[in-house]
Amino acid sequence: MIVQVVHNNEVIIEFDPDKDAVYKFTGSYGHMEVEVKDGMWRVTNEECPNHICSGVGWVSKDSYIPIICIPNEVYVAVKPE
Repeated sequence: MIVQVVHNNEVIIEFDPDKDAVYKFTGSYGHMEVEVKDGMWRVTNEECPNHICSGVGWVSKDSYIPIICIPNEVYVAVKPE
């Protein structure tokens, strides 16, 4: 399984959810950060008005719920097979 970070319909990061890491990148509105730990991922820091995407919390590899940040035009989701 691979998880993708997509900005403006372009994959900017791909990661294995089983490898702990922190990914920092810039969306359309500002900086963002995705933390990966123990097979789960979440947005931990983002520059946007409402911080809804960090409010989603942890998403596990057993769930196919995407994390979406509309102001940054970014989503984090499992790569389609």
